[in-house]
Amino acid sequence: MTRHDPVPVAHRDLRTGRLTATTLEVRDMPETDPNAPEWIGGATESRRERYARGYGHRYDRNATTTELAARVRADIKAALKDGTLPMGLKVSVRTSYFAGGSSIDVKVRAVPDGFRIMNPARLAWAAKHPYDLPPLSVGGHYSEEAQKTLDVLKGLLDAYNRDGSDVQSDYWDVRFYGDVSFDWRLMRAEEQAFMAGRQDA
Repeated sequence: MTRHDPVPVAHRDLRTGRLTATTLEVRDMPETDPNAPEWIGGATESRRERYARGYGHRYDRNATTTELAARVRADIKAALKDGTLPMGLKVSVRTSYFAGGSSIDVKVRAVPDGFRIMNPARLAWAAKHPYDLPPLSVGGHYSEEAQKTLDVLKGLLDAYNRDGSDVQSDYWDVRFYGDVSFDWRLMRAEEQAFMAGRQDA
């Protein structure tokens, strides 16, 4: 048997519903061994496909999360310089370490003048129907330019990650956890400005 690096996974307590990060040490066993439990090697072909890992094109198993975060910052700076991301965007990249893994969180802290985060059609619909969920026809939560910005940032982050997770079974297998988002204060300010404009009109 060979030993792999501990894999960060998340476990949900069925009684409390709480999600806890932990590590899982996986050992390989011969696939021909009929006594090999499925979760440590006696996997069927369909299960191997289900939990197959995907690797970002810049994946580096030897780099620390802090080192990877520094590379993400450099990539964001380059994307701002070449116009892939809009100039005037201010982005923070922060790392966290905890029992069972680590995370890299990318957050947009400031946007250039005229940049719209929220989808105006969705805001207008929500103003008229404050207690209802908007229909799909209204569109997504973010404006087109905001969604494109999030997609670019997520792509830069995912380039250094691996993912063999299966959401349906609540199984998580990643190099690091992470999130890409806009600062909620920017979104709140834009929403308030939109509502104030409607009242003035």
